[in-house]
Amino acid sequence: MPLLRALKRPNLSDDVRARLMALRDAMEAGSVEYLALLLLGEDDPFVRETALMYLARLDGAFPAQVLVRLMCEGETLLRNAAIETLGYLGERAVDALASLIADAGAATDSRIYALTALELIDSPRAAELALEVALKDPDANICAAAIDVVAGSGVREMAAALDKVAARFPDQPYLAFAASAAQRRLG
Repeated sequence: MPLLRALKRPNLSDDVRARLMALRDAMEAGSVEYLALLLLGEDDPFVRETALMYLARLDGAFPAQVLVRLMCEGETLLRNAAIETLGYLGERAVDALASLIADAGAATDSRIYALTALELIDSPRAAELALEVALKDPDANICAAAIDVVAGSGVREMAAALDKVAARFPDQPYLAFAASAAQRRLG
């Protein structure tokens, strides 16, 4: 495990070692809030990267829950790292992302970030979720991000439904273009 190997480095400062141990302890305790708080406050790229690599190797829903929180609350570098790590989790991240995407009270940006992470997950389940969002969500920008997911991991049978998405937003020609481009990709 990267975090455990990092803790064995002889050249680590006491401060870095203590921060890594606190992150490890938060992961072992399964505390989404505490781990997210620690990572949101961490500015050392080595400590962050080490913790994210360790987190990505854990089983269960916990890693995705933490990463979704970081994606929504973190500054740009941490948010992008969280999105990338969610993509690495693959199917293990879909439920946490689905919860955020379905949360109408969540910020539009956060929901778009969730769809961006979902786009990194090449799975029929990700495409099905995205198509459902594209067919129902009232926000054209969210629908555009959902179309990108469908284009990346959808199947040919989804292509016809994309016309319905574009038809919902006649004043948004970009959606018609995005739907057409996705249909070409799907075959």
